[in-house]
Amino acid sequence: ATPGHWEMEQTGGVFVEQVIRPTGLIDPEVEIRPARAQVDDLLGEVREVAARGYRTLVTVLTKRMAEDLTEFLHEHGVRFRVAGDRARFEPALQRLIEDAEATTHDNARMTLTIAANYGGRWDITQAVNRALAARAATGAGDASLPLGEDEIAAHLSMAHAPEPDLFIRTGGETRISNFLLWQLAYTELWVTETLWPDFGAADVQAAVEAFRSRERRFGRTSDQVRREAGHAMRTVAGAPASAGDPAVKAAIVGTQ
Repeated sequence: ATPGHWEMEQTGGVFVEQVIRPTGLIDPEVEIRPARAQVDDLLGEVREVAARGYRTLVTVLTKRMAEDLTEFLHEHGVRFRVAGDRARFEPALQRLIEDAEATTHDNARMTLTIAANYGGRWDITQAVNRALAARAATGAGDASLPLGEDEIAAHLSMAHAPEPDLFIRTGGETRISNFLLWQLAYTELWVTETLWPDFGAADVQAAVEAFRSRERRFGRTSDQVRREAGHAMRTVAGAPASAGDPAVKAAIVGTQ
C-alpha cells in the first residue's frame, strides 16, 4: 500500500506507521520513530485538525479500525459489547458501536466487553433510574415499593455477563477504581506488579492458581462451607465430570 498525499500531509507519517505499516505492505519505506514520539505526533495532529474545525482524521481512523475489529471478531465467533455511558460519544462513534454489537450479536464462542466512559457509581445510578422507568412504563409492580436487587441488576450495563469470580489488577494498584462496584461484591481480588502491556499467559496462570487456593464463603463461615461441600460431594459421588462445568470468570483492570 502506498500512502496517499493526504495521508502523508495530514498526519506527518503517523497514519502510515500506525495503520498501514503494520500490515507489511508499505512502500516506500517510512522511518519508524519511538512509540512515545508516534503518540505525541498523532495527538498533535488530532489537536491541529480539531482546532481547524475538522474531525476527518479521527473519524476516518476510528471507522477503519472499528470495521476491521468487527470483521475480525465476527469471523472468530466473538460477541462484542460496550459497557458505559455512550451519550458523550459523537453520533458517528455511537453508530459504529451499535453496528459492531448488531453484527456480532448472535456469536456464542465468547463475549468481549469493553468498558468505555464507564464508572461503577454511574452504572448503579442509571440502573436504578431505568428500573423505575420500566416500572412506570409497564405498570408492573407497586411503584411505592422499594426496588429489589434483581430489578436493579437487570438494568446494569453488564447485565449480559455473569458476575466475575476473579478480579485482576495490574501495575501494583490495590484499589478497584470505581469498576464494577455492584458485581464485585463476592469477587476474589488478585494484584500483580506486572504492567498491563506485559501481562501474558504466565500471569493469567498465576492468577488462576491463586484463585484456586482461596476459600469462597459468600458470607458463610468456613465450617458451613466445608459442610455444604461435603454434602455436595456425597450427592454427586460417582457422577462423571460435566463438560458444562463453569470456568473461572475474570475481570481485568489494566494499569500501564
